[in-house]
Amino acid sequence: FANIDLVFFYASAHWCPPCRKYTPQLVKFYNDAKRFHASNPRAKSVEIVFISADHDLNGFKNYYATMPWLAVPFDADTREHLISWMKVTGVPKLMCLDGRSGKILESNSVGRALDLTRFSKMIK
Repeated sequence: FANIDLVFFYASAHWCPPCRKYTPQLVKFYNDAKRFHASNPRAKSVEIVFISADHDLNGFKNYYATMPWLAVPFDADTREHLISWMKVTGVPKLMCLDGRSGKILESNSVGRALDLTRFSKMIK
């Protein structure tokens, strides 16, 4: 992610009603941020990585089909390691990182404004 300014790790699951409500808002933020960066290359670049908290592969596949971003494979050990590293105790959880340094900028952005300007101000 060295060329990405803002990286978000999104822990979520298809069985979670708050997640299913939040995901469309995150999709809109992501698509808007990608379009804005394409038309204004000086704008901060964004990438999101889905980290599934689903209990089975089918749930993961069906839910991920609604998302335009990257995902950690369901059966990868990395998925469990990231959920633990993020200290996920409930979903949805959206962790914002500085893509260039890996520094955590916000441990959970859920419930806060999905605003590219707000996130951009967090980067030094």
